[in-house]
Amino acid sequence: MDGDVDEVVDALVAGSRVLVGIATRSLDAAALDVTLPQARTLATLGQLGPQSLVGLAEALRVNPSTATRMCDRLVAKGLVSRRPAERGISLELTPVGVRVVRAITRARRRELRAIVEQLTPRQHKELVRCMDAFRRAAGELGEREWAIGWWE
Repeated sequence: MDGDVDEVVDALVAGSRVLVGIATRSLDAAALDVTLPQARTLATLGQLGPQSLVGLAEALRVNPSTATRMCDRLVAKGLVSRRPAERGISLELTPVGVRVVRAITRARRRELRAIVEQLTPRQHKELVRCMDAFRRAAGELGEREWAIGWWE
């Protein structure tokens, strides 16, 4: 059993190198200096909508001080705005932030499409089945539920 699990983990580690490379290269589409953690923060805000600092930190699974530093950088770049809210401050994407997330997402999807087009239709089905099972085991939403509108 452990050999089977190790084989799966090896495949996932190799696949994750491919995906991290694609994610990193997609940042060039932003036409701004955006890091991978910043892009993740922007995409999370885009998906969830306006958030408190604590809510954003929880969604990112980081502590509030890390989220504060990240948002300070994104506010300075004009990608996130802070607005007064009932309980403190609300963080949300600016129109430029929305454009950056869409550009990064489009670039990522283009590169993934080019790879997937090299697979057979049978491999497409198997990959979807396996990745959906993996995503569910990790407690993640599906792409359509998570990023409504970003792929347009």
